[in-house]
Amino acid sequence: MDAKIKREPGRFFVTINGHDSQLSYSLIDGVMDITDVFVHEKHRGEGIASELCIAAFGFARERGFKVMPTCPYVSEKFLPEHQNDKDLVFEGKLFYKARKK
Repeated sequence: MDAKIKREPGRFFVTINGHDSQLSYSLIDGVMDITDVFVHEKHRGEGIASELCIAAFGFARERGFKVMPTCPYVSEKFLPEHQNDKDLVFEGKLFYKARKK
């Protein structure tokens, strides 16, 4: 993949030929909950989902965060193929606080 993965609060993303692919997350009390990985249909099968996960896990490792793999792609596909990242997996439960309106 030639394009650079970028990060904004709540997501890692890459734009290839005008098409966005992204990994979405929430950060709660030092735990990065990866909720979704989406790759544009024109770029599926190119390893983009894995690259987004590698970027997210690297970000978590650098900052001392744990990762909750809520997204099935992360738990069922990425982690079995990337055993070296299993040490970051958060085993507990996260409790989201209700936001005040």
